[in-house]
Amino acid sequence: MKSREKIQHQLDAMHDLQGIVKMMKTLAGANIRQYEHAARTLENYYSSIELGLRVVGSELENVPVNPGSGSNLMPTGIIIFGTDHGLCGHINEHLVELALETKNPRVLTVGERTANVLTEAGIESDKVFPAPASPGKTSDLIQQLLLGIDHWQNQQQFMPVDIVFNHYLPDGAYHTVRQALLPVDTGRFRKPLGNTWPSHNLPGHSIAAPILFGELLQQYFFISLFSACVDSQTSEHSTRLRTMLNAEENIKNRIEEITAEFRRVRQAEITSELMEVLAGFEASLQHGTPGQDKDVNQQQAEHLHT
Repeated sequence: MKSREKIQHQLDAMHDLQGIVKMMKTLAGANIRQYEHAARTLENYYSSIELGLRVVGSELENVPVNPGSGSNLMPTGIIIFGTDHGLCGHINEHLVELALETKNPRVLTVGERTANVLTEAGIESDKVFPAPASPGKTSDLIQQLLLGIDHWQNQQQFMPVDIVFNHYLPDGAYHTVRQALLPVDTGRFRKPLGNTWPSHNLPGHSIAAPILFGELLQQYFFISLFSACVDSQTSEHSTRLRTMLNAEENIKNRIEEITAEFRRVRQAEITSELMEVLAGFEASLQHGTPGQDKDVNQQQAEHLHT
């Protein structure tokens, strides 16, 4: 049987671990709220950009985007939005599995842990970026990714680019998706607006349509990457929150088990001490106590046993 001191040490350690888990759970919940707010803001911004592209695209006969040659020999660039930290299930494995549906891709990876999983699969990233610590730091990351895409396009006449990320679902789960970034499906930007314009005023612009279309496309690329990053970060923190909730429940159950064991050991110690006192008292009765009446001793012994 374990000693009471050892069990107490285990109990103290479990309480310390419980405190750490509670702190991580709180941080994950706070991060989820931040990224959910960023996602709602992105939806409004994306809607504005898409409406602008539809206004300008409907005026253009030739859309200024290279659709590529469509050759199977053309390398494909993939941007993976993964994680820097653990305790988030198999997120990175799911991302890499979907990315490797393309043979020998060029890869830009967000997240050290994702890059490690990719290396184990035999693919080295062109460059690895740290995951943003907050929504406010995401813009700098997206600018670096856009520079990486430009570098790819300068090396090739044209390179298709896909993004792989985890899409956050309303129930807190996620779904790993792969989305084409380049070439852009500009056909949907040339559809008539119909009754979808959110104002009674007709849209107009003072900048030449080809120039404005190109500027709006840059914003479209930015917002697509930003949205994918926010989605992946929200999914990561949501998965970590579920992990912490499960850990918290397991720790609670374990503390109850250790506490029950501590009480059993303590009760056993008390019982053992009482038995020693009783044995000593009975021994003193058997040897007799000078100056004390035997009948009195016998009555005390009987009372102690009862």
